[in-house]
Amino acid sequence: MTENLSEVGSYLKRIGQIPLLKPDEEIELGKQVKRMMTCWEKKENLQVEKSYITEEEWAKEIGISVRELQLILKRGKRAKEKMIQANLRLVVAVSKKYQGKGLEFMDLVSEGNLGLIRAVEKFEYDKGYKFSTYAYHWIRQALVRAICDKGRTIRVPVHINEEISKLKKVQLEIRQKYGRSATVRELSERLEISPEKIRVLRSVNNPMLSLDQKVLGDEENSTLLSFLADPNGDLGKFLDNLGNKELVEQCLCGLKPQEQTVLREYYLETPSLTLNEIGKKMNLSRERVRHIKNNALDKLKQVIVTEKNDESEIMSVNFESITPEKSLKFKSRLKGSLKVETQEKVKSDQQMVTETLRVKEAEKSSITSAKVEHDSLNLASKIIRKSPKKSSKTKSNVKDNSESSQSKVKKKSSAKPKPKTTLSKAQQRELKKQLNQLSYQK
Repeated sequence: MTENLSEVGSYLKRIGQIPLLKPDEEIELGKQVKRMMTCWEKKENLQVEKSYITEEEWAKEIGISVRELQLILKRGKRAKEKMIQANLRLVVAVSKKYQGKGLEFMDLVSEGNLGLIRAVEKFEYDKGYKFSTYAYHWIRQALVRAICDKGRTIRVPVHINEEISKLKKVQLEIRQKYGRSATVRELSERLEISPEKIRVLRSVNNPMLSLDQKVLGDEENSTLLSFLADPNGDLGKFLDNLGNKELVEQCLCGLKPQEQTVLREYYLETPSLTLNEIGKKMNLSRERVRHIKNNALDKLKQVIVTEKNDESEIMSVNFESITPEKSLKFKSRLKGSLKVETQEKVKSDQQMVTETLRVKEAEKSSITSAKVEHDSLNLASKIIRKSPKKSSKTKSNVKDNSESSQSKVKKKSSAKPKPKTTLSKAQQRELKKQLNQLSYQK
């Protein structure tokens, strides 16, 4: 930094010792430069027809002698150098206005000097204006072009830089007038361009940062690169998990047959084939096989579907989170044609569960009815044992009660109840024996 300051200081000191030109001197020097430039234009016209032009041919084309031609060129060169040196301070003054825009100060001065040289060559002394007024625009144009072409890591077109300059000017005016930042709508109305264009200009104007730049306040002297995430991190993890063949097969089933073949041959088969070998096997070019492989990998990277707010959301691939229960979702999301098949399978599973529950309920009801019938028989046997010497009428009543209880149980257990039947005396005696035997066994 010290060397740069000393270099700038010594340069300013040298050019400060060069005297400025008077108006009469500018006109006289301008005449000499104009005559020299006319001679050079004649030579350029001759070089269109012939590659090499001698001084004799050159002087003959102009209509003067060789001696006069040499004198014109010598005087014009001297006048050009004198005009340039006398206006170097003008270049420094203009360059100061463009500091901090991507180029160092001395680089700006060098580019401005090129604009000054061009102004000397194009100066028209007979127009009546000062040379400094004429040269200012050439110097400014050279500086603007240099900043556009060399001031950024990524080159921005000249017209975009001009629009950015207008945008900055309007932003500064609004801040000075209202004490706040300008809105996109205000800038769009003032510059008469769309809001989308305003956003683009703002993004283009953002400064470029180096990935090796140190992060302030970090004790480990970390760089910006250490804080950036790898956009292909999920892809690397995905490729690492291609070794799980069973898991990959679940996802491959939704791809096209051609895509399945390419991925199996390239990743899953042992030994794996190259793209050229797969192309020869499938009668395809290597580039076509590579395109198929990349498309298939892109589909597999969108396999996992998570339910969020009753809507499906595609996430980056993570094979560790794949479970057999999610395989149907993988297939349906990966291939739209599998959607109907998946719904039918889910419907069949639901029907199977319903049928299982119905069978269990029927078994439970049959067990309950058998238990009720057994309890009724026990109750009837107890009644008979308590009154063994009662009349046949009483026994008949007991039997009727037992029969009625049994019929009630049957009504509950069956959908179609059977009609009651009248028992004869022999049947009643047989029923009594059976009840006694059941009670004794108990």
